[in-house]
Amino acid sequence: MFNFFNTLSHGILGLFFLVMGGIGILIPWAPALQRQLVYFFQENHAVVFVLGAGFALIGLGILLGQYYRLKKRVFHLKRGSFSIDLNEKVFRQCLDKYWKNRYPRTAIVHQLQMKRGKVVMHAELPDVPEAQRQSVLKSIQDDLEDLFIRVLGYQGTLQFNAQFKAAEEP
Repeated sequence: MFNFFNTLSHGILGLFFLVMGGIGILIPWAPALQRQLVYFFQENHAVVFVLGAGFALIGLGILLGQYYRLKKRVFHLKRGSFSIDLNEKVFRQCLDKYWKNRYPRTAIVHQLQMKRGKVVMHAELPDVPEAQRQSVLKSIQDDLEDLFIRVLGYQGTLQFNAQFKAAEEP
């Protein structure tokens, strides 16, 4: 969803500057266009206001989007009187190290989300026989819960989902 709005805002911004640049290039050599622009601004106060408000809202949307994209994502953990803020980057670094140790020859693609007091994780794992999948998933879930408790002090809920992918042939 973020990529859609990011692409849309950049497209609108690019078109805006393209049109404004074209108008800026034409105005010095077109006295009739100069008069029409002055007349338009003098006679159409409501339209000029709506255009200005629209541009201001688009600018505000772009700035807010950049702010939320750059904002550090922190997970607030509170257990009784104990309270700590954990940066999502720390979770990701622990996971990268874990996957590298568990599957040294395979790059594991994973997504991590922190929402509503729990960590939700999805990973694409190398294919294993059907009979072993449940034990592999249970082993990974236990390892990750232990890792999060031991290294990060996180004792909350971990929801782990996985998809097994067959090895790609060259």
